[in-house]
Amino acid sequence: MHTAYLKLLMIPLLVLACSPPASGQTNFTVSIVSLKDHLPELFEEASKWYSDAYLVYADIPIQTDNQRPWLISAAFQSPSTDTESISVRLLMDGSMTIDRISHITPVNQLEPILENDWLQDSPEALSSLVDEAVMQFLQINWQQQCSFLKLERYLSQLERPVVWRLTLSDCGVSPSKYSYLDPLSGEMLDLH
Repeated sequence: MHTAYLKLLMIPLLVLACSPPASGQTNFTVSIVSLKDHLPELFEEASKWYSDAYLVYADIPIQTDNQRPWLISAAFQSPSTDTESISVRLLMDGSMTIDRISHITPVNQLEPILENDWLQDSPEALSSLVDEAVMQFLQINWQQQCSFLKLERYLSQLERPVVWRLTLSDCGVSPSKYSYLDPLSGEMLDLH
């Protein structure tokens, strides 16, 4: 896959009452790629490991002026093995990497995340989760940007629903902040 074929979706978001970043620009934008667009190729790579590989979670870095070295990281497990899992990464240039993760204790097999568990794609989820306070955080911390959007099962509840989780992080300087979205209804969730 070549860079020209990557489907990057830009979500321009204006900061209303924030001081501009050090560069002096007044419009601050963030972007995130579509998980739905890239999920088939992530699964294709995972199926080279085991044909019954299933999605455990996917995280997508929020791109700002401080570009990240990868676009999507997806974790896969397989019922065929309880000693290994993998991480498949889609890199900025469109190439893929696969990291095998060995487990000393048996892998806890989880319920797979299926496409019908989520209707809202990552750009829509990010747009729903971003408010003025989020944009202010991203703009202030644009040089220490470790924020990401993650599709995962919320394991702290008995029904273990699939959620979008926005993690705002300044790379460990202060505690991370979280917000959650129901990927079917698009409603904000109070899961703190």
